[in-house]
Amino acid sequence: MASFNEVFFAAVFVLSFVYAQNDEGNKIISPKLYELHDPIQQELSKQVGRELHASIHYLAIASYFGQDNVSLKGFKKFFMENSDEEKEHANKLVNYLNERNGKLDKLDMKMPVPYLGNSGLQALNDALALEKEVTKHLMNIHDLASSDKYKDVHVRQ
Repeated sequence: MASFNEVFFAAVFVLSFVYAQNDEGNKIISPKLYELHDPIQQELSKQVGRELHASIHYLAIASYFGQDNVSLKGFKKFFMENSDEEKEHANKLVNYLNERNGKLDKLDMKMPVPYLGNSGLQALNDALALEKEVTKHLMNIHDLASSDKYKDVHVRQ
């Protein structure tokens, strides 16, 4: 039978692999414990592409409304802010992949078609449709992570 000291030191040894220290010296749990399942990682990588696609699409719309012959500065500002927001979403997903010891693989970002302009109302309707599409895919990732097969509570938060 193992003594208390043997059990204690064995536990410390095991925990030394589980815990690491970040740059500030704070203990962090090893990402190995929280690695993503491959299908979830792949879907998160695709979502990065979708977010970047939306960002570039909004940037194109903002550029259109900023032209001298169109000059709808409020629309330009609105779509520039939305472009920045979508880029930030992509950055957060990449950071999350890094935190979960995942990788950004097969970034398949389709480039948006050039925005030729129509009206502010049409641009807003297009943006709404794009937001619904991007959000639908994000919810699908949530459902995949929540499924009985993966039960990944970290993706669900």
